[in-house]
Amino acid sequence: MSGKTLSKIVDFYAKCGYKYDAKTIKKPADNVSSMISFIAILAEEKRFDKIKEFAKFLTWMDDFATSLEKATDIKSFPCAVNISKKIISDLKEKL
Repeated sequence: MSGKTLSKIVDFYAKCGYKYDAKTIKKPADNVSSMISFIAILAEEKRFDKIKEFAKFLTWMDDFATSLEKATDIKSFPCAVNISKKIISDLKEKL
């Protein structure tokens, strides 16, 4: 399903010099693992300004962590989301 936000995310990847090939990757550009992987790439390249800009697409992470906490007894899932949120927050502050 392709929506406005998905299109904006794909455009953002392109703006940063990356072509998102959904056929090769086999998941949408707005998949949580794709988005976190992209932030890791930006961090390796020390493009903290782009991380801060990209973070607007991650406003759902708090709700996601809460949903995971309610949906499963497996603590590692919401913990991973919370760790990711903390890392992203720390990277955004590098500016």
